[in-house]
Amino acid sequence: MNIQEIRDKLEKLIREKVAAIGYELYDLSLNSRPSGLTLTVFIDREGGVTLEDCARVSQELDPLLDRADLIRRSYILEVSSPGAERALRSQEDFRKSTGKKVRIIADQAGKIKDVSGRVVEVGDGQITLLTDRGEELIFEYDQIKRANLQLEI
Repeated sequence: MNIQEIRDKLEKLIREKVAAIGYELYDLSLNSRPSGLTLTVFIDREGGVTLEDCARVSQELDPLLDRADLIRRSYILEVSSPGAERALRSQEDFRKSTGKKVRIIADQAGKIKDVSGRVVEVGDGQITLLTDRGEELIFEYDQIKRANLQLEI
């Protein structure tokens, strides 16, 4: 099995277990580091994720992953939240961020735009952003190179 096949199987297995205990799998990564292999699982739920949530999910995943035996060498399991300034990668991520402040880097007709504002509408294939300067901009999803929530203090 190649690394992508392993990652896909891990994602399916973890997504089902995490959902069964009341969380959402936001992302996962499988990385080789000098200290060894690390599987990082990012979880989310309405209202945010606490340290206790991460510990609970880790305790649930550990025996499941051992039984599945998809990773054939020793590894470290880390469970974390995606963070306050999490990346927005899907239409659903943007939909959940409606009304929140975001930063978008987009390529519109060869011009790179780096703007901050509030997501005001999420439609099929595009989002509408009300910038900090009061402009309303529409971005097609395929124009967005990077987007993330911005922490508001």
